[in-house]
Amino acid sequence: MVGAMVRLALPALVLVLAWSNAGAAVDVRVNRTELSVDESFTVVYETDSNRAADPDFSVLEDAFEILSSRRRSNYSLVNGRMTGSTAWELELIAREAGTIELPPVRFGNESSQSLTITVNAKQPDADSDGPLLLELEVSDLSPYVQGEVICTLRMYFDIASSERRLSEPEMQGIDAVIKRLGDDRSYFATRSQRRYEVIERRYGIYPQASGTLDLAPFSLQARILDRQRSFLARTGTMHRVQSAPVVIEVKPIPPEFPGTVWLPARALDLEQRVDAPTPLHAGEPVGLNLEIRAEGLNASQLPDPEIAWPPGLRIYPEAPTSDEVSDIQGTRSVRRLSMALIAGEGGTFKIPALRIPWWNTTTDKLEYAELPARTLTVMPPPGATAIAPAAEAESAPVDPIETPSPLWRNISLFLGFGWLATLLLWRRRASGAEPRTGATRSARKPDPGAASLRSLEQACRAADPAAARAALIAWSHARWPGQQGLGALRDNADDVLKEELDALDRNLYATPGGEWEGSRLYSQVQQQFSTPARQHRHRRGAELAPLHRLPKTRHG
Repeated sequence: MVGAMVRLALPALVLVLAWSNAGAAVDVRVNRTELSVDESFTVVYETDSNRAADPDFSVLEDAFEILSSRRRSNYSLVNGRMTGSTAWELELIAREAGTIELPPVRFGNESSQSLTITVNAKQPDADSDGPLLLELEVSDLSPYVQGEVICTLRMYFDIASSERRLSEPEMQGIDAVIKRLGDDRSYFATRSQRRYEVIERRYGIYPQASGTLDLAPFSLQARILDRQRSFLARTGTMHRVQSAPVVIEVKPIPPEFPGTVWLPARALDLEQRVDAPTPLHAGEPVGLNLEIRAEGLNASQLPDPEIAWPPGLRIYPEAPTSDEVSDIQGTRSVRRLSMALIAGEGGTFKIPALRIPWWNTTTDKLEYAELPARTLTVMPPPGATAIAPAAEAESAPVDPIETPSPLWRNISLFLGFGWLATLLLWRRRASGAEPRTGATRSARKPDPGAASLRSLEQACRAADPAAARAALIAWSHARWPGQQGLGALRDNADDVLKEELDALDRNLYATPGGEWEGSRLYSQVQQQFSTPARQHRHRRGAELAPLHRLPKTRHG
């Protein structure tokens, strides 16, 4: 039994020793020895051993670009003898034209032989009908700083092609921003009786300083398949083409440009919308929306215009918003500004005209985007003019009162002493109790705005600014009948309360900067307009007021 196993193992051991001791000679061959500078070729390195050391192909990279590489191994058993080989297949493309040596490559202790490749320069008319074409179009070679430059690349591929690849844009010189403009477009075209699939790609370049900007050549490559074989076989030659280098001279801002914000664009315009109730009363908000639209500018380049608002208008701006669209036509952007305007009193308010200078890059001229001035006519709060007749009545002349006769003067003195005696007797009976004044009796009268004041308290506790403003308007209307809005409240409020009213409006009509603190507003209303506080504030003045005020007579 043991002898039979030994007899079987010996032939296998002999085969393994023969395989491992086989030589490791390296063979090298290429599929083409003469080609164009834009064409690839294949080189194969093969050894007769599967244990050859991994090669170092970095020696090839000085003269060639390695497009792809793969390794394969073969094994065979012939007449009882095991043989093996390993091959490395590389696809190379020359970096320049000329007679180029394919240097030896080391495989451990072995190395390949050197070969010579003839690389011909590309013919001037070779791009007119080749299997792979690349066109580059630049919209402006002398743009202004921060202006948009559109680069259009058109890639023409032979129908039977694969493994398509375009290099990324590279720039040198001054600082610039580059971005893709929209998606690629694909269509078909025929040139010199050859049908191509065309892919069009666009980039936007935005130089950030004046000077020279160098745009490196774009490189396009694709494998042109052998039409005689199946498309699935993926056999063919890799082709490469390059665009010409482009030099862009960027101009500085023209000295005659008057604006503080430089705006080089193909188009720029303004639009304004006003949303106001009719009729408009003091205290009511007016919505103002402003849009700045531009072609050839990024949204970050659009300014927020400064407007000299007339006095008497309170402005509550929202946070500006921007939109930007980039497609094959370039970049289009819009800047939106929204705000609420509130007039504190009736009158006429002029929204000033708006004029923004910009530079038309198409006509190379200075232009202005303009909006005309607008006038807001604000009515006083309803009922505010009802006070005027009363004021006129107070100032109207009255008929003189004749001087009373001595008889009536004596009667008046007698009645006055009697009233004083009655008062002293009543105070004694009251044992020092404080008399009930007219102010105390009037405090017990029902307050017509009590319900609205309770609603204000609830809204302030709930931090609800909209409900608080509605409750304030209702309370103000009950306190000052015939008037609407908060105009009458502002007229009677002190500076602290006015600041709280402004904070309420900012939270409602401007961008909220945080949670609204309603407790301060309610506290100020209570302090200034509650009955005990008003009694304490005005008691001393009431005590000093004269009992009678007689009008002046003609005799002085």
